[in-house]
Amino acid sequence: MLTIALPSRQPELHYAATLLFGEFLGLQFSLTNSPASTATEIKLPNGATLVLGDHFFHKYDSLAEFQIPATVAWVNKTQNPFLCQANLPVLFGEARLQVSEKKITCGIDVLATIFFMLSRWEEYANPARDKFQRFPASAALAVKNGFHQRPIVDEYVEMVWNMLTHLGIGQQRKRRSFRAVITHDVDFPLQWRSPFSLVKKLGGDLLKRKSPRQATRSLANYFNTKKGSEKDPFDTFDYLMDQSERQGLQSHFFFLCGGGHKNDEGHLPPRHPFMVDLMKKIDRRGHLIGFHPSFDTFNDGQLFKTELAELQRFSPQEIKAGRQHFLRFEVPTTWRIWEENGMAWDSSMYFPEMAGFRCGTCHPFPVFDILQRKMLKLREMPLTVMEVTFMVYQKKAPDEALAEILSLLQQVRQFNGSFVLLWHNTSFNAPEWRAYETRYESLMALF
Repeated sequence: MLTIALPSRQPELHYAATLLFGEFLGLQFSLTNSPASTATEIKLPNGATLVLGDHFFHKYDSLAEFQIPATVAWVNKTQNPFLCQANLPVLFGEARLQVSEKKITCGIDVLATIFFMLSRWEEYANPARDKFQRFPASAALAVKNGFHQRPIVDEYVEMVWNMLTHLGIGQQRKRRSFRAVITHDVDFPLQWRSPFSLVKKLGGDLLKRKSPRQATRSLANYFNTKKGSEKDPFDTFDYLMDQSERQGLQSHFFFLCGGGHKNDEGHLPPRHPFMVDLMKKIDRRGHLIGFHPSFDTFNDGQLFKTELAELQRFSPQEIKAGRQHFLRFEVPTTWRIWEENGMAWDSSMYFPEMAGFRCGTCHPFPVFDILQRKMLKLREMPLTVMEVTFMVYQKKAPDEALAEILSLLQQVRQFNGSFVLLWHNTSFNAPEWRAYETRYESLMALF
């Protein structure tokens, strides 16, 4: 067993240590406090010692003093042979490293970095927001310093494991396996919800897309759908389940089922006959039903609770997971709302305008409430890729988008993590999405 002496009793430090040595590495360890120390000391059963620098927790009592780094240093493999990549960003501490047979002293503040990335304290401390009140990618330290597409928490974990291995640790680490988590946020179950839907679509075809031919197709599809000779363009649920089943995977369908904001207007209530039948079909085919709380629920616990209860009332499955609509999120309020409603995991941690690792990891993890200063039961399953990022936000060509997705996939595989994909049911059967449709099948074939 490892004996870990922490230089502070702060719950934030205990959280970071518990996640590093327990959640991520799966080692047996005990935590003790050594307030007189200025570093974290890990004692191995063979008498060897790993010392990790502490440049924050032993100095300060309050997170209010936890500063966002102004700059990030970089260390390379020549300076630190325990890295799993060619280099590593150093957010806290220094690159100093001393190595002997029985002792390693590392100046990098590993635990402060893990806490900083996983708790999303940065998003609470930095007031920057976009037009939807979301923390923007452009304000994130990882984006500013070019490591947002690297799971640096996982890289730090590997570095520590390599150090422990050098010192002769006698334990085996947790065995992990790569997995693909396929999710679909269902904002619009049907395109033709009412005659007004047709009017709106025709207006877009003629005025925005300037395509009389597309308007004619839309009109024909509307009436053919009503007659039952064609499927609604947004009713791609059988297709999505087919694609997942070919790879031996389950699809997670997260349903928007309430809300009064204009960005909620596409939903159907769970009691709607189409929704009732759809959820039964999803359940029958062995896929999963989840929750997509409406636009204003990110800081409204009562609205969240009401919508969840309505979905649960008509769902054949217990609702335990989901993702916030529009990825609206307020740290730590939104996590707390999910916790208070008994949810098992959320998958909202993602920058809509930029794919990558918002939390610095490709593994699910228990979250930390920075105001109540405690670890929650709720787990975060960070989203890796959303198709709208490339098509709508970045307007990338499909092949360029696929190349970037494959780069992220390769990294997730390297760390045996969870590649969480979001592909909306509406991203098919439309001229603007046609080029992306085949890329979805190409991507799914890689899982």
